[in-house]
Amino acid sequence: MREFPIVVVAVLLSLSCLAGAAETKAECKKEGIVFCVYYSIWDWHHPDYPARIPNNDLRAGKPDVRRYVEFVKGQLKELIPIPSMDRLHQIGAWTKANGESIYGTTASPFGELPWGRATQKDGKLLVPLANTPAKVALLTAPDQALASSSNDSGLAITLPAVAPDKIDSVIVVDLDGPATVQAADGSLLLALRSSAAELAASPSAQQVLWYEQPAGNWESEALPIGNGRLGAMIFGAADKPGSHSGTLGFKDGHEAKPVIGPNRLTTAGQLENGLQYESQILVSNEGGTLAATPTGITFQNVTSLTLIVGAGTDYLNQRGKGWRTGEAPHRKVTGQLDKAAKLSYADLLAAHVKDYQTLFHRVALDLGKTDGAVAALSISKRLANYKQANAKDPELEVLLYQHARYLMISSSRDRLPANLQGLWNNNNNPPWRCDYHTDVNVQMNYWFVDQANLSECFSPLAEWLYSVIPVRRDDTQKEFGTKRGWMTRSENGVFGGASYLWVPGDAAWVAQNIWDHYAFTMDKEYLKTRAYPIIKELCEFWEDSLKEGPNGKLISPESVSPEHGPKAQGNSYEQQLVYDLFSNYIEASQALDVDAEYRKKIERLRSRLLGPQIGRWGQLQEWMADLDDPKEEHRHLSHLIAVHPGRQISPLTTPKLAEAAKVSMNARGDGATGWSRAWKISIWARLHDGNRSRKILNDMVKSQFMPNLFDTFPPFQIDGNFGYAAGGCEMLVQSHMGFIHLLPALPGAWPTGSVKGLRARGGFEVDMAWADGKLTSVTLRSLAGKACQVRHGGKTADLTMKPGTAIRLGGDLSRN
Repeated sequence: MREFPIVVVAVLLSLSCLAGAAETKAECKKEGIVFCVYYSIWDWHHPDYPARIPNNDLRAGKPDVRRYVEFVKGQLKELIPIPSMDRLHQIGAWTKANGESIYGTTASPFGELPWGRATQKDGKLLVPLANTPAKVALLTAPDQALASSSNDSGLAITLPAVAPDKIDSVIVVDLDGPATVQAADGSLLLALRSSAAELAASPSAQQVLWYEQPAGNWESEALPIGNGRLGAMIFGAADKPGSHSGTLGFKDGHEAKPVIGPNRLTTAGQLENGLQYESQILVSNEGGTLAATPTGITFQNVTSLTLIVGAGTDYLNQRGKGWRTGEAPHRKVTGQLDKAAKLSYADLLAAHVKDYQTLFHRVALDLGKTDGAVAALSISKRLANYKQANAKDPELEVLLYQHARYLMISSSRDRLPANLQGLWNNNNNPPWRCDYHTDVNVQMNYWFVDQANLSECFSPLAEWLYSVIPVRRDDTQKEFGTKRGWMTRSENGVFGGASYLWVPGDAAWVAQNIWDHYAFTMDKEYLKTRAYPIIKELCEFWEDSLKEGPNGKLISPESVSPEHGPKAQGNSYEQQLVYDLFSNYIEASQALDVDAEYRKKIERLRSRLLGPQIGRWGQLQEWMADLDDPKEEHRHLSHLIAVHPGRQISPLTTPKLAEAAKVSMNARGDGATGWSRAWKISIWARLHDGNRSRKILNDMVKSQFMPNLFDTFPPFQIDGNFGYAAGGCEMLVQSHMGFIHLLPALPGAWPTGSVKGLRARGGFEVDMAWADGKLTSVTLRSLAGKACQVRHGGKTADLTMKPGTAIRLGGDLSRN
């Protein structure tokens, strides 16, 4: 069995040889050590076990037990990505009523949650483990059979009861959350149960991908890893020590010949556009030998290879400097690898894990418990099982949500934002050129980022857009003779170049993301230096571009409604986006207390805009003329931007328009591509129909996710992954209408659950729990000190909070 953690290291492609449990047991048994079971990120083996652990001195309470525990701690620190692993083990004791002690160790990532004192109940020894750690190690007798079973409560392991002086072997098992240890009828029973509260503290079974065989297909089976700038795909690893022999080569995608050193492979070259690039792989081995050959680096009989990968270009996101740093990437890449080579694999891994988990563990989500037999399946089999009638796997739905967060953390924390494939691409002519599609796709990539408490991942989008505006401004003026502002075309690159159709509304749509980041973070410096200049210049463009139409209403110039239909004036796509742009500008200028006169002008223009219209069959019109075909099931939902991600239409403020939106959505159907289904989840959530959102989510899991959990259009396109997460956020918390709406679209399929760490506009963080479909408690933390209104089930609460403070409310929104 292979297990792949969501927490991984992008530039360390490990080929470690790690023995399976059975082989480890046989090897260690020679030295008096028995591993009865071990569930971990990887199977466990280390050649130093026999040398480090004496044959006869491993006894409870003796010094060698402590030395052994320290050794175990060191190995787990390398293999298991849990914070504060330096406090992994602590010797403890359980005390029976008669004073007899049973010794054991507890593995706690925090250390401050010791095991409770044993008590007698109904003739049984009971040791509570409430709020216990993610890993537990028990010392028990050697040469004993291990009985285990799986049920709705998790994994139950029955061990023979032994006297303390007979303990001389180790069993390590995963623990998802609270558990109970019982001694009865001559045995110890360890029952493992999951807990939503623990998800924020440590990786759980919900957050691990495992498969029964190595990957064979790049797109659908290999697993992505990334550090925000570099990415790779993992196919699997061998599992037998000393068994690796072969040659490590390096094929450059642009046919540059590698330079082969004793332990380093280097390729460098120049693209057709003049961009210089370089990639290096530094190889280190455990056991065996390395040697440079004409075809690569040959390795013989090694136990593991660690590959440290570095890559870079001379790209700079500044047009004024020719998009170049002015320096070839060789020195920087070499320096990165040389610096990394001075650190151990364990140190590099620990640094990455700390960096990654700082973001990842901010959000914990519990949508219910999956049946133990289903949860024990590999991901491929779980996806297959999910397609069966009446199949339930809420933990898989959570996994897909957290997987989207993983992909965002791994692909958007450096200079460039995540593109259509994130940063995972295996050819030089990828679908749609791995571009930034601005008629829905790049926007969808970033809808969920702030909601899912990953605001640090947003800046690459803002910086990219800010950097290409001068190019777009010049091209727009050349194409249309404009004097102010700019437009994009649907396909966009990193140097500002664009292709395919000119679509005036696209730029305003990206600017909507730019504003929303401020709405969530309340970052005034960002608003002043990035968001406000972008939004104001686009307002100037639309001030110059709007035309007077029927009844004196202002309408947009002739364009398309992406990506179908006729070219026409006043398309709902542009009308709704301009309304949103103007609304965002008004609030931005108020927040900065600038441009009061221009703000008034924009308010007047907004009041004259042609608004959403209801057509002949009760639909929300896509064009100014009533042209909609009730049989049209096109994937784009451009006339529904006013519902999501905009804020012009809501069941609470515009009920007739919301009903028209439902008519349009029913006509379009629940199918289509991955990203289109994902958008429909959010739209129905904004229309407060959680059951419809969940139905589409369910269908999406069945049809759009490949075995490695990449979304497929087809082909692979990452916006579906990110859009799925956005839909989950919208079902649980909404804040676009000026208040925090709790559980606005909770489906019947998620009757009981909890979430921790979701963000709301105004600088708020939300923890809440619900049972039987009703809110039971909510805690709000204010990051910016803003007043807010909270709404749930027809009730509201007005709160005033200072920065850094929290308020807890009951299910009826009363103060606790």
